[in-house]
Amino acid sequence: MYSGTFFPKKVGSFKIIGPSVFKPENVGVGYFTRSGIELTQFIYPADGSNVDSSLNEEYEECRNYYLKKPNLKITEEGDYNYNGVAGKYLAYENYDKFHGINQHITSHLYLFVSEGWYVKIRVTHPVRKTESSTLQIQEYLKSIPWPSRKYGPLF
Repeated sequence: MYSGTFFPKKVGSFKIIGPSVFKPENVGVGYFTRSGIELTQFIYPADGSNVDSSLNEEYEECRNYYLKKPNLKITEEGDYNYNGVAGKYLAYENYDKFHGINQHITSHLYLFVSEGWYVKIRVTHPVRKTESSTLQIQEYLKSIPWPSRKYGPLF
């Protein structure tokens, strides 16, 4: 990948589903757990010269996208810092189809900027599994696959 990000087959209790390449520099990788949590990590170029303003703008764009969903309720949002990397966090609940069943779900969005790349992680699970999901999500966040190359030309 252009970002130099290595996505392992397993991260904690999450096993890889596979990658989706939208453009060579825009990649998403899906993971799942046996308990029914789904996680997708996206890596794509961060625009703008000011990291803080571009992070805030991208967060607002993501937030507005999710707010278009009917019956969506934001349950938590704000700044998020993980291992010294500043980011944003959004959690929301809604009633939607998940694993082929209409059910009450919780989704989490984590957004960071690293080496000129956005690192966006979206996690979804049934609300009834929130307590057991929290530890598994934290386990993944401890081992986030980060970009190893700065964004820019390869040569």
